[in-house]
Amino acid sequence: LYLSFSLFTTSVVVRAELFFFFFKQKTAYEMLRSLVGSEMCIRDSQHSIPFTTGFPFGHGLSYTDFQYTEFNFDSSSMVVRFIVTNTGRVAGSEVAQLYLGFPKTAGEPPKQLKGFTKTALLAVGESAEVRMQLRSRDLSVWDPDSHRWTRVSGDFMFYVGASSLDIRISKIVPLE
Repeated sequence: LYLSFSLFTTSVVVRAELFFFFFKQKTAYEMLRSLVGSEMCIRDSQHSIPFTTGFPFGHGLSYTDFQYTEFNFDSSSMVVRFIVTNTGRVAGSEVAQLYLGFPKTAGEPPKQLKGFTKTALLAVGESAEVRMQLRSRDLSVWDPDSHRWTRVSGDFMFYVGASSLDIRISKIVPLE
């Protein structure tokens, strides 16, 4: 792995080349592990590394609390529906997120963000119905042999929550 960057100032161009200077004798795998933060996972045939530094997508966007209820997925219209209720002490908005877990046979990451929606400002005790439209491609994986997206069938795990680590509803939905 070769890393190079340039820093431009008024009259000087500073070029720094990092090869064995900072990462002395480290493999590409070890360099990625030290460079990549946040909530992600590097996977290959030999390693699976969960990263938990930083904050998940959506963290800390509200000053109040919300409850998620009444999850429903209509497979004919591909619409996910659920209710978000402000259970906190002040009015606020919530950015609800939808993640999808593919069947294990698909070989996909455990959670994929498929949609997010911000509610209107909800007063204390007020509820809002959230709807998210999925596309057929959201339930598909890339097939390198046929060079096209292929729909996956099996048991999908639907996750709804305030962030990827703050899941409020999870439900298995069998899809053909």
